[in-house]
Amino acid sequence: MTVNPATQITLQPAPSTTLCKGQPLLLTAAATGDGTISYEWFRSAVSVGTSQTLSIPAVTSADAGSYTVVATASCGTATSAVAMVVVDTAPTITTQPASTAVASGSPASFTVVAGGTEPLSYA
Repeated sequence: MTVNPATQITLQPAPSTTLCKGQPLLLTAAATGDGTISYEWFRSAVSVGTSQTLSIPAVTSADAGSYTVVATASCGTATSAVAMVVVDTAPTITTQPASTAVASGSPASFTVVAGGTEPLSYA
């Protein structure tokens, strides 16, 4: 009698990855088991890939979330630990400063509003 090994994840994806919008995402996992091993990646329970390495050439904010991979072989499936992906957004000016007229030598005050991944600083 031969006992085939159960499917096991042997290389977990990185537990946390922070990228800027537009950067590439690579998540890799490896598994052992009997026979051919197939991989399926999930982001928040939605299938997003079917290879050992998940590759997204240019991430957007929609790519942020929790990822897992399920490895399947003839003796069952194994699910990886969660890999959290954070996508930072570059700062943008959402409200431009308005022109103002003041008397010579008087102080002028301008207001600007910016958006993006916190913390933001103004200089």
